[in-house]
Amino acid sequence: MPTVRNHCKEEKKVCRVHVRSGRCNHCNRSNFMDCDIRVTAGEFSRLSKERVSLLGQVQEARRATVAAQKEVIEAQDRLSQSLAKEVRLHRQLGQNSTRAEEVIAVEERGIEEQEAEEFMAELDLPSFEPHPWDDRLMMSPSGWAAFCQVPEVPGLHVELAAPGGWEMIGASQ
Repeated sequence: MPTVRNHCKEEKKVCRVHVRSGRCNHCNRSNFMDCDIRVTAGEFSRLSKERVSLLGQVQEARRATVAAQKEVIEAQDRLSQSLAKEVRLHRQLGQNSTRAEEVIAVEERGIEEQEAEEFMAELDLPSFEPHPWDDRLMMSPSGWAAFCQVPEVPGLHVELAAPGGWEMIGASQ
């Protein structure tokens, strides 16, 4: 600490040194040029050491700030790369969805075309109408029996009921 000025000591005032003038506050206000405040060599040495220590701490804090800024920049780079990758993947996902929709549409179109071809093939089939009624089919059972060489059953009488069908009329006893 600086040695207190005699006048300040007598009046029991706090004596503070002005940095630029090197005089105490009272001498500065009163414009006294012969301020007897003095800084001892020990005090100056202590202030000098404190200054060096503070400068070292400032440099260390500055290095920490620069390192933190580098980490922030690296983190921002990683963030921007991650965001770019996410955007790229979303774009690829959209393209994939579009391609899947196109593939499904092509497949549906193929199925519809195949169904249409099958329908047209069904329409192109020749009609299978029965042959016109042939007199040979209207033979009596006895005629069929003679034709196929089957013996005739006595007492069974069968007549033609309608084209294509026979009806049992009855059996004679």
